Amino acid sequence: MLQALPTAVARSYTVRPGDSLWSIADRQLGNPLRWQALQAGNRGRYPSLSQHPEHLQPGWQLALPTAAKPAPRTYTVRPGDTLTDIAVKQLGRYDGWTDLVKANAGRYPTLATRPQFLMPGWVLTLPAREVAQPAPKPRRYTVQPGDTLTEIAVEQLGRYSRWRDIAAANQGRYPSLAKQPGTLMPGWVLDLPVR
Repeated sequence: MLQALPTAVARSYTVRPGDSLWSIADRQLGNPLRWQALQAGNRGRYPSLSQHPEHLQPGWQLALPTAAKPAPRTYTVRPGDTLTDIAVKQLGRYDGWTDLVKANAGRYPTLATRPQFLMPGWVLTLPAREVAQPAPKPRRYTVQPGDTLTEIAVEQLGRYSRWRDIAAANQGRYPSLAKQPGTLMPGWVLDLPVR
């Protein structure tokens, strides 16, 4: 189960026609996968976001979350420790010792020139771990006779230019979309990116 990261509201965004939580998170937060943080932070003001995050209304003022800075994790060096051992145990990877050097060379300058020289009692700052966000579950659309990607993009995602996103999201299942995006077969079930 994912735990919510602490957030602090620093600014807001006014929804424009054709916007989606995905596109706003991408443009305003630098990561489209943060659309869920936008949704969670605005449910109180716009309750419909709980059930229908794809239905944004132009003019809505969305609060934009920013991740609160957590206290850095630390490790106190014990007799016999090596940077490699610490990297494997604390960061989960052998090559993480170079990240430990970068994160601590300012405090312990000898690490930059002699990384094998560690003193028991040193308190090393551990580099932050990446927090993976789950990908949003795509909606699906079944192709009807006469459908085109641009029509589907306008009808389902609000902008004709999103046809490229639909094609990209489905090239694995329907490889012909890479070479001939205008050729759709009735009955194909397309994944639609989050609005």
